[in-house]
Amino acid sequence: MIIKAANIKRNIVFVTLTIVMFFFMFSPKITYLPLWNVLPSGRYVFMLIFGFYFLTSYNKKFTLKFNSAARLLTIFLFVGAMYSFIIIILKDNSSYINFVFPLQYIVSFFEYFLGIYLLLNIYRLFKFGVDDVLTSYSIIFFVQSIIVLSCITLEPVKLLFDNLKGNIDFRREDWFFFRGAMFSLSNLATGSLYLSIGAIISIYLFFWRKKPYPFGIVVAVFTTVAVITQGRMGFLGIFLAFFLFLYGIFQKYKKFLSKKTMVFIAVFTMLFLYSGFIFYNNNKFMIEVISDWAGGFFNVIVKGKEGDGSFNELATNHLYLPKSLSTLFFGDGAWQNSDKTYYGHTDSGYVRNILFYGIFMVILEVISFIAIAYYTYKLYIRTNFMNYNSRKVLSYIVLSFWGVLLISNIKSPVIYSGVDTIKFCYLLMLLPLVFGNRGEKKCCFQ
Repeated sequence: MIIKAANIKRNIVFVTLTIVMFFFMFSPKITYLPLWNVLPSGRYVFMLIFGFYFLTSYNKKFTLKFNSAARLLTIFLFVGAMYSFIIIILKDNSSYINFVFPLQYIVSFFEYFLGIYLLLNIYRLFKFGVDDVLTSYSIIFFVQSIIVLSCITLEPVKLLFDNLKGNIDFRREDWFFFRGAMFSLSNLATGSLYLSIGAIISIYLFFWRKKPYPFGIVVAVFTTVAVITQGRMGFLGIFLAFFLFLYGIFQKYKKFLSKKTMVFIAVFTMLFLYSGFIFYNNNKFMIEVISDWAGGFFNVIVKGKEGDGSFNELATNHLYLPKSLSTLFFGDGAWQNSDKTYYGHTDSGYVRNILFYGIFMVILEVISFIAIAYYTYKLYIRTNFMNYNSRKVLSYIVLSFWGVLLISNIKSPVIYSGVDTIKFCYLLMLLPLVFGNRGEKKCCFQ
């Protein structure tokens, strides 16, 4: 009876932490909160996490630990912020709109990095392990996917969340492609990429969690469908989840599956997808159904010619180098125009960053981001915070997802300045630091 009561208490704490994680990670704006248009819910949750941690640990000396990856991240964030402030002042672009960009670097450290560090320590305080943290992460993406699909299909749910968000970002762009259905601070291009993380983590838990997690496949399916409705950037994450799924099948059934069989399955799958692309390009109904960006992408990939959708728009109008050498090397210190349109009329992450603080800072940004991925990868290999096989798979996810972000930054700013995606990077980076040399405790819901 005592054990049963303890398990109930443990599950209540787990559910509470999962709810906290949802609002901190997605940080939706909620009209019923004070200053809601300025302060998203994640900022209030950060203050809650901060206060709770120090109230429960008042008799302990607080130490913010740094590993190689965290140290390099901190250095770049502060160097990037300082240089950005300088270039804004020198270029006389000192408007609030342009100060938002360097301020995001500071917020990135003090709110996102520190918030996740403290949240993970709270999980550890209640004797939860890495599997529990990632299970919470999987659940919040399942909830977000349900919200997205419900907003699309059920008008009362859509009206409810429109009322909560206080602005009508939600819009239907074609037969099944929607914008703004996520209950999140990131609602557009980066939102779909962030949603795809749910599929990646859920597939990982399905195959490598200590306790079986069959719910992982359900989450992966729902998040994949939700990603399809939100935008093209998430497809990179879905492809990563798909290959992780194939790798998991091989690991689980390698006694029965030879490497040749797995290669055959992979090749057959790619041919099947390629056939689907060809079918798409020769089927009028599919052309009406699939959004214009997919048409442009598939025309380029399959037919080897220019697309007619936003993919072609990106390639021809958004990817360019500034003609002014001063702008190219040092930037203009401008992130947005006075009418809040993107400076330089581009939404490409690399181009916007070049226009803001120059190509040298962009090169430093990419090098530091790759170095952080490498140091994080090494931490997973060397740090004993869970069994080796799980750590190895997570280290592959680290390298792969960092690569996905480097590619996605061609379309939208997701490196460092991506509000949601960078939180996931911090989470992966801090897991070995917080749970290192501790081993795994019994997982929740067992």
